[in-house]
Amino acid sequence: MDGRYLGDPDFTTLWAELDRHRAVVFVRPAQPPMPLLAGTPAPLADYVFDTK
Repeated sequence: MDGRYLGDPDFTTLWAELDRHRAVVFVRPAQPPMPLLAGTPAPLADYVFDTK
């Protein structure tokens, strides 16, 4: 996804189509595309703030 978040406007059409099909999408976290603080686990640096 080239460092873009799932809420990026470029994905609006994709999410609308998935919603139309009532699809269930499982998203597995990976390394965030950002520098991390030394000693900070990756999920604490990005995913907590990216959750709706």
